[in-house]
Amino acid sequence: MLLVDGLCRREEEIAASTYAALDEVPISGASAGDNLNFDTTQIFLNGRVLEDSALIVLGASSIRSKRNRRPSNIPGSSGRTWPR
Repeated sequence: MLLVDGLCRREEEIAASTYAALDEVPISGASAGDNLNFDTTQIFLNGRVLEDSALIVLGASSIRSKRNRRPSNIPGSSGRTWPR
């Protein structure tokens, strides 16, 4: 999972670099936002507040997941895909 400061304007570059570095392992994630104020964003890690940051969470599972191509910022769209 990739979490990126939504004000950095480099989400695509960070996602592409992460995808290439992880040998094409599928990634998902989100950009941190501030309710469209465009002032400050935070990412939380182990009780710390990070700004101007990106966070990569790596894990493994035997459960297969589906790709989700629905944007989660559209009203009425949860943006979630659950494994079956």
